[in-house]
Amino acid sequence: MIASEKVIHTDMYLKYHRDSVLDILLYDIGNMEGGYVIEGVLGYRLLRKGVREDCWYPDVVIEVVVSDAVIEERCKAERDISKLGGIMKLVKGCETILADYKSMDNDSKPEWILVDSCS
Repeated sequence: MIASEKVIHTDMYLKYHRDSVLDILLYDIGNMEGGYVIEGVLGYRLLRKGVREDCWYPDVVIEVVVSDAVIEERCKAERDISKLGGIMKLVKGCETILADYKSMDNDSKPEWILVDSCS
């Protein structure tokens, strides 16, 4: 079990095959006691899968919005700028999944907290 803490870092699950990664994550969540925080890009896919399969609904979602300019600036400062294209592709993919989730018929909508990251 990877999810042994109160914060589940979904990047740790990326080693699993794409077809089973969310099932493994859901299994770990199902075996946790008490509250927890899910962090990472798989959280977007988990939201969508939870509604599609009526198997998981969060109480709260904290969405951090970051502009393309800030992403580029941070990439230049903290990473290899040649990876910017891949990072932007990942961001756009997450935005698409989130839009899919928001358009789904969902009677168990979470409290949604929007944080605008200006810097």
